[in-house]
Parts: sequence; C-alpha cells; structure tokens
Amino acid sequence: MNSNSSQAIHNKGIKALCLLGLSLLSSYAYSIQELDQFKGANLIKYDQATQVDYALPLANLKKSARTWIPIKAKQVQGELTSSLFKFGRNESLLPIYNFYKKQLTEDSEILYECNSRTCGSSNAWANNFFNDYRLYGADANQYLLVVADESEKDNDYQVLYLNRRGAGDVMLRLDDITTKLDISKANVALQVSFDDTDKINQFLNGQGNSQDFVVVITTDASLSPVDSFTQGEEKLIELKASLSSDLMGQIRFVNLGNQAKPIYGENQVTVILNHASNNK
Repeated sequence: MNSNSSQAIHNKGIKALCLLGLSLLSSYAYSIQELDQFKGANLIKYDQATQVDYALPLANLKKSARTWIPIKAKQVQGELTSSLFKFGRNESLLPIYNFYKKQLTEDSEILYECNSRTCGSSNAWANNFFNDYRLYGADANQYLLVVADESEKDNDYQVLYLNRRGAGDVMLRLDDITTKLDISKANVALQVSFDDTDKINQFLNGQGNSQDFVVVITTDASLSPVDSFTQGEEKLIELKASLSSDLMGQIRFVNLGNQAKPIYGENQVTVILNHASNNK
C-alpha cells in the first residue's frame, strides 16, 4: 500500500471513534455511525463508558442550584462514546458545522439545534454540561446539534458541540449514545479470522435474502486505539469489496478496533444474525 493510500485510510480511520458507542463489556451489538472527518481534524480525546445515563438537551440550559441543566431533556441510557476534535485557528466554524450536520442528519431526525447566543452560555455548556473547559469560547461562535436515529432494533443519539476557543483553536465535541439491541432477536452465528474471507462469503451468501446481519470486526490488541480503528477500516474495505451489492444492503458493519477483547477477541470477524425482521 502506498503512502497516499495509507494517509487516506488513516484520515478515515478516525471516523466513528465518534460514534458510535458499542458495548465492550457485553455480548450485545451496537451500531456505529461512521463519519468522514473534516480536513485537518485532530482527535485529541476519546472516551467510552457503559450504562451511562445521559440527558439529551432539547432546549437551552438553566441554572439549577450550583449547576446548569437543560430546560427540557430526553433521558436515555446506553453506551457512551465521546470524541474531542481540534481544528486549525484559520478554519471557519460554519463549514465545519455544516460538514458534520449533513452526515448526522442523513438517517436521523433533529431533536434540537441552536447557534450563537440562542444556545445561551458557552461557559455553561463547556464546563457544566460537557465538563470540558476546552469547549469554552464566545457565546456568539457556538453551535449545538442533537439528532436521533430510533428503531425497533436500537436507538442511536448524537450530540455535537462546536466553538472557537479564546486562543483561536476550533474545538468539536461529539457524543454518541447507543442503546442495546434485543438479544432475544440476535445471536452470534459465525466467528472466524478476518483473513478467512472465503468462509465469511460462503456463510453470508448461503443465508438468503430475508436475513439481516451485523458484522463486527476486531483488530490487533497491541495497536493504539487510533491505529486499531484504522486497521479495522482497512479490513472492512476489503470485506465490503468482496461482497455482492445485494448482501451489502442486508449488513450493518461495526468496527470495534481492539476495544472489544475478550468479548469478540482480536483479528476476528463476528457475524450476528438479527431475526427481528423475521419475528415481526
């Protein structure tokens, strides 16, 4: 692989560190929404947590006792993935915001959106809601977006906050909260090395057109988190290229990097059959 291809894959490998939350401590499968990254995006913080209670903001913040809380909120519980990106001082905020908004709203509905002073206090959002001082900037520069993709299989929510710090750096926070699949309607049907593409193809092609799949990929445990997701993205590209267009419409692909050991192992492809559509 040449250096240009490696760089392109590295840039895309950072995608869905956003996203997607996946349960790393259970055998459930979750969806990750893969995002292309705006030019110059630098991932500087990435966290995951399980069984998190999250108040999705549906309105501005209000002062309550010694803290700030949303005037209106939707309470959800699930797996939380938080990513913090930094952009150059010369970048304009609106193109960055529109770049991510277009992707986040492709299959999701907007629950809440605000910008500038209509969002209220940036200090409150940064230091009270997100608990990250690096998001603090001028009230006039901020953008907030809350979206939801809800289905019978799982629910996925994203909260995006964008602002420019006083020093000029542009900061973007993306939280992804994903609820659990109903495990009574899903089960692991195949787990093989991700180099065994023949066996994977043979299995998937033999399941017929009425079956939906979740294909989970894991990578080398010795890699860094970012490098592991980059490797997973490479393997997913190879796997997708080997599948028919009909199969692609039946499969949800999940890249866990090396964050799923020991549940899904390492350097593995796990196929989960989802019987929800057949049991309706």
